[in-house]
Amino acid sequence: VFGAEEAFLAKCETAAVFEKMCELDIEMREHFRSYGQPIDENKSPGNVARGLTTQADKSAGANQKSGRAPIRQAVIYGDLAEPRLGGVCFVQSPGNDEVSSTAFAAAGAVVNIFTTGGGTSWGGCIPTIKLSSNKQLQEAKPGWIDFSTHGVLEDETTIEDVANELLELVIHICNG
Repeated sequence: VFGAEEAFLAKCETAAVFEKMCELDIEMREHFRSYGQPIDENKSPGNVARGLTTQADKSAGANQKSGRAPIRQAVIYGDLAEPRLGGVCFVQSPGNDEVSSTAFAAAGAVVNIFTTGGGTSWGGCIPTIKLSSNKQLQEAKPGWIDFSTHGVLEDETTIEDVANELLELVIHICNG
């Protein structure tokens, strides 16, 4: 969330969740600093190639992808989220795809909807749906992209219809 903290913090449902997210952010910053690592740079060649030049750019995109629902809980890497709370749970983790997906699984996620701009071939430790909004990517890497929302951008369908299709896919996967 480096560079977009305010946007994420504005989604916190309670003061306790707000305080926990602040604590997790400070801990992650201290972790990076303890190893002499920069906090505000974007080290991913794929992100740079697609126009993201700073960590704030990437964090702003992550905030957009996280939706508008309130954040109901925040957990440290490796901790289990409280399922009875439901809703969105912020999981502290580095931004690396494989590492963060493992953190989601450790927190109790049973399926990962992974939005990708450039496509990625990795598979997570829980079922992972690779989602793209880019028709060219879907056509170029059909074995990597499981679901595309490009029809919304091209006025071929509605957000509601795509959301229902995605929900049906998630239910299908969760049912084995």
